[in-house]
Parts: sequence; structure tokens; C-alpha cells
Amino acid sequence: MDRFSALKAFTRVVEAGSFTRAADSLNMPNATLSKTIQQLEAHLGVSLLQRTTRRITVTPEGREYYEKARCLLEDLEEIDASFNTARNKPKGHLRIAIGGSTACDVLIPLLADFMTSWPDIRIDLQVADKPADLISGNIDCAIRGGPMEDSTLIARKIGEATLVTCATRAIFSATAPRLAG
Repeated sequence: MDRFSALKAFTRVVEAGSFTRAADSLNMPNATLSKTIQQLEAHLGVSLLQRTTRRITVTPEGREYYEKARCLLEDLEEIDASFNTARNKPKGHLRIAIGGSTACDVLIPLLADFMTSWPDIRIDLQVADKPADLISGNIDCAIRGGPMEDSTLIARKIGEATLVTCATRAIFSATAPRLAG
């Protein structure tokens, strides 16, 4: 008997309140689940469940075993998650090409929080108003506005910007005749 599988099966039966629902959630035949629980009870030397044709009831020993088993399974999930997080933690060098005004107004204000959240990522920010050659420049990501010049690249829309022309009254009055004509 695989004790770990039996432990998971038993907790699932208690949580589901029925062998049928537990077996369905575990993708296992009802008879296999029943046999697994019987083997677990034989191994422990106690009855964990009272079975009737209509329902199951958890015995006091079963309740105690369930509580300890549930804690053990939660601890194991937490351990697994901590290793998955460490293994999947992003790190390395990220080269970003971005226009000057977008860098100053949007990206640079966000960098401090980003660096705090992802300390293992080193950013190389290439700020220029002319589009960079992503391949020869070894650029990982470019943030640009407008249509793409190279249709072989993959693009994602990340936002919209409204362009506004601003000037002083003096500029408008000095250029108004030229603009109208």
C-alpha cells in the first residue's frame, strides 16, 4: 500500500462525504478507493470510517487521523510551492528599447518597485526616439507607439496614448496666419 496515496484518498473521502464523489475527484474506481481505505485501516489497526449503505461517518480515531493528515498535506503543498517559487523566480538580463518621453513618463517611475519585486533581474534600458534594431541590438523588448515597421515581430497592445499639441498664446498668434493659409 502506498501510504501517501492512502492518506490523500482518506482525506478526500472525509471532505467529499462519500466514496463515490471522492473516487470521481481522484479519477479512481470506487472499488479501488474502498480497498485503499480498508488497507489503511488495517495498517493502522483502527476503523476510520463507519459505513452504511446510505452514508459514511467518521469515527473519533478517523477524525483525529484526518486532522493530522490534512495538516501534513497542507505542509507538503507549502513546501512544494516554496521550491517551485524559488525555481521559477525570474532572473537575468532584460534589454528594453523605449522612446524618450515614454521612458520618462511611464517606465522609469515604475522601475524602483519593479527592482524591489524582482531583484535578480538586471535591466538595460536603451532610451532613444528612433526605433532600435531588435535583432542586432540583442533587444528583448521594445516599447513603441504607432504601427510596426517589421511585420515579422510579435506585438502586443499594452495601452493607448492621446497626443496633444500644446503651445503658448504667443506661439499661436505668431503662427496663426501661416496655419490658416
